[in-house]
Amino acid sequence: MTMLFSGPLSESDFLSAQRLHHKWSSAKWLAAGGTSILAIAACGALIMTARPRGLGVILLCGVFGAWIGGAVSRFGYIPWKVRKVFRQQQALHRPFEMSWDSQVLTCRNATGESRIPWSDFVRWKENERLFLLYVSDVLFQLVPKQIFPNQDAVTAFRRVLAEHIVAR
Repeated sequence: MTMLFSGPLSESDFLSAQRLHHKWSSAKWLAAGGTSILAIAACGALIMTARPRGLGVILLCGVFGAWIGGAVSRFGYIPWKVRKVFRQQQALHRPFEMSWDSQVLTCRNATGESRIPWSDFVRWKENERLFLLYVSDVLFQLVPKQIFPNQDAVTAFRRVLAEHIVAR
């Protein structure tokens, strides 16, 4: 077995994990942008041709309101809520250890142990700070990169993930 980690998660790791989990793909951004452009064009047409021009203006305000609301949520409410949840969830503050072998990823702390077979993971993601190992679309195991002693260890772990978790 190879020892991976011993220590608590930080609030910034938890926030980074949530941001990575909710990060939009290029396809989602293109779809949202295309939909917005079509909606704005339709609103413009309504404003130019319809007798009650107010309908087009209302719809146009709705499109811009949706984008503004999304930005406020993403950059204001969600980070605030994630930090609050981190402070509430004491299990995230407890030091824990992670190790693995060819069959399972093992996580343990003072209150228990979990053993997750590699075959239970459906995909993984990474950013500059951490790895997310998914057992479903909404449930993941967070592995901060700061736990590794050097970049070679990060690269080795990435190879283990590529070997054991087929979809990415």
